[in-house]
Amino acid sequence: MMKFCKILNICYEERSFLRKMTLENPFSGSRKWKGLSFAATLIALSAVVLAWNVTWNAPISLVIESIDLKVYLEQNCTTPVTTIDFGNIETVGTWYTKYLYIRNEGVGPVRIRWNSTRASVTDLISDHWQYYVQYSGYFDISGYTLSANAVFATQYRMNVSHLVDPGSYSWTLYLGAEHY
Repeated sequence: MMKFCKILNICYEERSFLRKMTLENPFSGSRKWKGLSFAATLIALSAVVLAWNVTWNAPISLVIESIDLKVYLEQNCTTPVTTIDFGNIETVGTWYTKYLYIRNEGVGPVRIRWNSTRASVTDLISDHWQYYVQYSGYFDISGYTLSANAVFATQYRMNVSHLVDPGSYSWTLYLGAEHY
């Protein structure tokens, strides 16, 4: 029993010695230490401010090549879309999504196709225009058949790589349809 207590006392003494070592700063009274501490804090704050000011912007034009198709911001089709603006993007490596509704205003069914000029701008930004099927996942809208007067819920998604230089990037989406 005495050995056990003696071991505990040694551990306690060692712990209190370590606590003294870590809490007491050997440079606490030194002007040199205070200057270095101030400089390190200033550099860290500058890095944080720079990180907040680094943004990406991606205004995207939408060209509809078929008179039968229209794109809207909401399912009831009241606000037509001609540009897609994601605003300032501050977090890279994240998928940003815009919900878009395509309406076939023609008299017959059409097969949808789309294309993007994004690859000619940079290959460090990814984009997808897709739709979701419950229990199956996401699918590209190209090839989807849309009946007359039907509304199709889609998602245009974009991901900015951490390797992209900050700035404004713009490209064009082309939406078309084939009658059959």
